[in-house]
Order: sequence, then structure tokens, then C-alpha cells
Amino acid sequence: ETGMRYRGTGVVMDADKGVVAVDRNTVTTTLGDVTITLGGRVSIPATVEFVHPLHNFALVRYDPKDVPHDVEVARASFAPKQLINGSRVTLVGLKSGVNEDFDPSRRVDLVCRKTRVASSGWMKLPQPNPPRFQIYNVETLGAPPT
Repeated sequence: ETGMRYRGTGVVMDADKGVVAVDRNTVTTTLGDVTITLGGRVSIPATVEFVHPLHNFALVRYDPKDVPHDVEVARASFAPKQLINGSRVTLVGLKSGVNEDFDPSRRVDLVCRKTRVASSGWMKLPQPNPPRFQIYNVETLGAPPT
């Protein structure tokens, strides 16, 4: 958000090993401290395991022993099919904090809703500020406004 601290969402790929996939706007480099929040109520430390040099993802790992017993963590399931207009999907992300000053005490609103793919196409993104990884030639999926 400020060039020094970032917030974003991730997908649990393996709950037993504590592997979470995130985008490269959330984890931009292998350097730095990572904290993940599970269920919006418990934060635990994690480490950056891998940052893909070309594609928009990174892998972080937390120790499953750090997860309290009353917090259930499950891996995401994926359907191996191409998404087309009308496909049912679940959208998960954070409410945009663009143009807001970073405040670690600010509540971050999680967005999670079932929707359908409304459009697909190629997107040209502006140069990031501060300079950092930017994916190019990316196909995007659009959801209808709520």
C-alpha cells in the first residue's frame, strides 16, 4: 500500500503444510516479514517461499502448529475448466484501499461473494507507483457490479 507494507488476499493451497498462494502485489519480494490472518481473527507469522519471476504469484508458508485449535483452515478446491461468460465463480478479495494512507489499525473489509463471469478480455495496467512487478498481457475476467 505504501511501498513498504502491503495487504492482500491469498488462497490456501495446502493446509497441512501451510502453503498459501498470493499475488505479487501482496508479496513483492522474498525480503521482509509476512503475517497472515486466518478467518479475520488470528494473525500468525509466515515466510516467503517463492516469488515467480514472470507470473503474478508468490507462495508463503505458515507453520500449521501456530493455528489455534478453534480456527479451521481448509485448502481451496479448483475446477480444471476454462471460465467463460456465465460461469459461476466465487470472488474473494479486499475492499479497495487505493488512495488511502496505510493505517495498520484500519479494519480491512473482506469481500466474498458468489457471482458469474460477465466478461473477459485483455487489460493494460498503468505503471505501478512505487515501481515494482507488473504483470503484462493478462487476460482478465469481469464480474457484474453489485
